[in-house]
Amino acid sequence: MDLKDIAINHDNYSIVEVISALQKADDLYHNGEESPITDAQYDGLRRYAQRLDPTNKYFTGIGSSVRGGKIPLPFTMGSLDQLYEGDVAKWVNQNDLRDELIVITDKLDGISCMLIYDENGLRIAYSRGDGEMGADITRHLRHMPIPEQFMHIMDHPTYTIRAEIILSVEKFKRLQTTVKSRSGKPYKNPRNMVAGLMNSKKIDPELLTQLSVIAYEIVSPHHFSKKEQLSRLWKAGFSVAPHVAVKGRQAAKEEWLTEHLNTQRNDSTYEIDGVVIDVNSAIKRQAMNPTRDTLNPTFARKYKVADASNVAIVEVVEVQWNVSKHGYMKPRVRVKPVELVGVTVQHATGFNAKFIKENGIGPGAKIKITRSGDVIPFIMEVVESTTPQLPDGDWKWNETGVDVVLTNHEANADVQFEKILAFFNSIEAPYMREGSTRKFYDAGYDSIEAIIKMNEREMAGIVGTNGHKIYKGLKEQLTNIPLWKLMGSTPFFGRGVGRRKFKKLYKALGVGGLWELVSTCSVDQIVPVEGFEKKTAEKIANGMQNFWEFYNDVYDYVTILDEEEETMSSSGAMNDQKVVFTGFRDKDLAEAVENAGGTIQSGVSGKTTILVTKNPDSTSGKVKKAREKGIRIVGIDEFKGMI
Repeated sequence: MDLKDIAINHDNYSIVEVISALQKADDLYHNGEESPITDAQYDGLRRYAQRLDPTNKYFTGIGSSVRGGKIPLPFTMGSLDQLYEGDVAKWVNQNDLRDELIVITDKLDGISCMLIYDENGLRIAYSRGDGEMGADITRHLRHMPIPEQFMHIMDHPTYTIRAEIILSVEKFKRLQTTVKSRSGKPYKNPRNMVAGLMNSKKIDPELLTQLSVIAYEIVSPHHFSKKEQLSRLWKAGFSVAPHVAVKGRQAAKEEWLTEHLNTQRNDSTYEIDGVVIDVNSAIKRQAMNPTRDTLNPTFARKYKVADASNVAIVEVVEVQWNVSKHGYMKPRVRVKPVELVGVTVQHATGFNAKFIKENGIGPGAKIKITRSGDVIPFIMEVVESTTPQLPDGDWKWNETGVDVVLTNHEANADVQFEKILAFFNSIEAPYMREGSTRKFYDAGYDSIEAIIKMNEREMAGIVGTNGHKIYKGLKEQLTNIPLWKLMGSTPFFGRGVGRRKFKKLYKALGVGGLWELVSTCSVDQIVPVEGFEKKTAEKIANGMQNFWEFYNDVYDYVTILDEEEETMSSSGAMNDQKVVFTGFRDKDLAEAVENAGGTIQSGVSGKTTILVTKNPDSTSGKVKKAREKGIRIVGIDEFKGMI
């Protein structure tokens, strides 16, 4: 069997041959032997087979058969189903996880094991094998750095723990020249060396002491949240998988997720081949039990980027620095044009200034990039670094040392323009695009207030007949506007405080409570509201005076929705939105729109408010019609973030 040829030319092979190739690759991988195919080729082959025959029994198992003595595992040891580019938001929405806490852990590339502790300490340890049958590896684990006792054992007679046996990159490099595989060849990576040591008939205690055991789950008892599991494991003396907890809506943002993954890869002592996205709540986890035809849990998924067809190594032309409405300088990396999955790519996100500096990204650097959905491509890896290209002018590092900020951003014209543009985007003023806003700004209407006060004739005189539409649309949006929406759209409250924060405050305090905040500027009134720390509360309180001055300035042009009308209106994020999809179908996304108060339309009309498309720059009929009508056009990933 030619594994490599099947991986590359899978279209020429039957599904039986493809499945056999996957099984062979699994066997090599789980038993510590070198595979002729790369991880990306394996992922691509598996994905191809799953599309061809999704119910094949191969996909209900994991791992490979254990060589040597097999024993039944006390608990099944499933693997994790993988999410690919564009799938994370769908998984979050399908399972109603947007407001759930999600724990994201490093997916360490080692050997999975199960440990059982009782009152006498470690009772037995198992390898994963095929998920149902494994091997007794207790004698191996006794030479590794694990706790002798489990401190919580009085809570429960036994604790069953899952962990990863792994070797640090530094130790691997030190051992690589002396520790050889069964074939006599050096191991190519840390994982294969670990598998080789664990499968060896002769135990080498000295080598086993070099391995690490990183715990990541309490299998039994099963009533703990994910965060509580990790906390108990750490308190018991285990090393635990690095992790962070965020809301589901944050985890669904693949640009953030990829940035997090890149940061972890750069900082980790171990090799990481992705991240694990795990539901925190024990109740929710129980409700999302594994299905009967698979070992793999539905409450957790693995995510990594990307398959080989969507990856390229490119040369950096320059790092472009764009200023935000709060004066933060955000990098965009311009590269020599390259085609990824039929799309010509010329830019990649630079994430932040720290990433640019620490990775030596500047003209001439070589980077590996991948494209995900409709968003700007991500940097997966820096292949060849150079002198980092940081911004020109006067700037300083922010307090976290991650971003750079203009030192006098309030006087910067670009910052002022971004504030104006962000305001009109936030209140969803139709036809008020960047081009029109720029024309008003250049004509001397250089503040939010100045544009709000413009009359219809002035607008038409600057942007032509479109000015009539802009005027009427702006007037409609500022008539009966919810107070939380107006507040959250203004730039007075600092970075990270926008519509979502003010809507939460409105739900807790009501319209009357928001008006009271304007007059009292009270931090104490804000802090008790769930999700508002003192730092955020101070930002809001400090911005209230500026908001009050703004409101008085535009008072004659704005009417606030009163308490009764606000209470009667739907609280859904898509309330009153008429949405059209073009170029794709997504039943789950359509359902999410309707659940959030919106309506799905089959075609673009005068009532349509949002057009969702794979490519916002498309010249298709629906996109062209929406553009002519001034309807908001967004990409799929951006739209998912709006719901």
